Amino acid sequence: MLMESAQGAFDSLDEMKREPSGHVRISCPVVMAQSYLAPILPGYMATHPKVKVVIDATDREVNLIEERFDLALRASAQTENINGLVARSLGIAKRILVASPAYLSSYGYPATPEMLSHLSTIARVADSYDGMSRWELMNQHAVTQTVQIQPQLIADDLRLQLEAAIYGIGVALLPEPIAVAAINRKQLQQILPLWSGSEHKLHLLYPTPRGMLPSIRSLIDYLMIHLPAGIHQRGVQIE
Repeated sequence: MLMESAQGAFDSLDEMKREPSGHVRISCPVVMAQSYLAPILPGYMATHPKVKVVIDATDREVNLIEERFDLALRASAQTENINGLVARSLGIAKRILVASPAYLSSYGYPATPEMLSHLSTIARVADSYDGMSRWELMNQHAVTQTVQIQPQLIADDLRLQLEAAIYGIGVALLPEPIAVAAINRKQLQQILPLWSGSEHKLHLLYPTPRGMLPSIRSLIDYLMIHLPAGIHQRGVQIE
């Protein structure tokens, strides 16, 4: 029995030393896959041609263990604390107020948070409760203010919110990394820059690494190097 255990340990060591190969399954919200993974994954796959990466781009929160995912990217207001999973911090993204230049030219530039209540907005489902829609905003001095809003569009899909804001539907409160490219292209303009919404912590999640395959380990190492850099370039404060 002891000999079998020792042989199993040696086999595991041999497996860890092999060139990374096989499948790696990743769960990731759609907009994060487009904004974060798309620019960097080709570099990994070029240097690891035997690894096949399978990305499930979904806004549904999957159960990594039960659904047999190897990795997941998540953004949440709270630090992840899930039994059996490791959570590696990638950075913090704040939500900023944006609108198209055409919309602002037509309806005016709000000078205070209170003025948002007179403008059309694009909100999340979670922003509406008790028959009202609200945004919780905070300034650079950590002073908070609740603003009642009038959403013309309510949707949790960030890409839909982004496109609606670019089209001129109203003011949106979007994660900065999602909006920054449109801001740079002059499709959106940030308003009330001293005020922002709740911060979201970005994490890479994976099961406790006992006997982790080289393919998974190599991809984790690659993502932990390149994801924070890519996210930072899109306007995120790194912890």
